[in-house]
Amino acid sequence: MINNLKAIRELQHINQKDLAAAIGVTPRIMYDWEQGSVTPSIRAVLLMAHFLNIPVDRLYSIEDEIKEL
Repeated sequence: MINNLKAIRELQHINQKDLAAAIGVTPRIMYDWEQGSVTPSIRAVLLMAHFLNIPVDRLYSIEDEIKEL
């Protein structure tokens, strides 16, 4: 699950609609990703990281995933 997408997007002053358009998905899909109800494809993750100019691992909070184990 992408835990940090919304925070990173808002930090860069990018709205859901603009990020969705930049990577070729609907704003609803972007909303679902941010809510954690749908997991994006690897391709989508790579496109988001590229557009946001961040490493892919910044979109994830692995520490949270480990705590759940």
